[in-house]
Amino acid sequence: TATSVIIPQTISKRTSGSATTYWEGNDYTVTEIRDMAFSINTNIKSVSIPDGVTSIGYRAFQGCTNLTTIDIPDGVTSIGYGAFSECANLTTINIPDGVTSIENSAFSGCGLTTIDIPDGVTSIGDSAFSDCSSLTTINIPDSVISISDQAFLGCTNLTTINISDGVTSIGDRVFYNCTNLTTITINATTPPTLGNSAISAKQILVPAESVDAYKAASGWSSYADKISAIAA
Repeated sequence: TATSVIIPQTISKRTSGSATTYWEGNDYTVTEIRDMAFSINTNIKSVSIPDGVTSIGYRAFQGCTNLTTIDIPDGVTSIGYGAFSECANLTTINIPDGVTSIENSAFSGCGLTTIDIPDGVTSIGDSAFSDCSSLTTINIPDSVISISDQAFLGCTNLTTINISDGVTSIGDRVFYNCTNLTTITINATTPPTLGNSAISAKQILVPAESVDAYKAASGWSSYADKISAIAA
């Protein structure tokens, strides 16, 4: 029934009266938030995760609909499948620089307004931020190579997005039904592979020397009338 959860850095020897210790007299460092640890706990409003934790597991906080704030320490390297999905009141989150993997549906259906993806993340998983209808701004770092299927599907308040020059693949329906998306800027000189129904933007800006290549490339050719050069 707690509304505020502080996860300890260590779990120590426990006793109850004359009972035998539960943990054999040892202290244990907390290194993981395991699968479904707090799933569908609608009482929690805030969570503090200690230093030493390196991973947040499958659906660890899924459906915590009243969760508004969470502190993720710098040591975390992976955010698991659906870890914060359906956390509708989660409006801000700091993804630390050490994270290299944001798995499928990690933040789908959240109330996030802005996201800064840290350097070091190489892939954005399927539906990672889908249906984040309050999301207006997202920064994708140079380290990202692939953006998987439906990663930003249904982000209806997303207006602009800048994709780094390192991206080599954009999956199916990545920006589908992003109804207010006006401009996508893609900095890669070689057109990334592009999935089906991937883009719903009104304007696609690409490097000037690559305009013709994009207009002729598989997938991109269907958006030829929207492709133009990034302003010098």
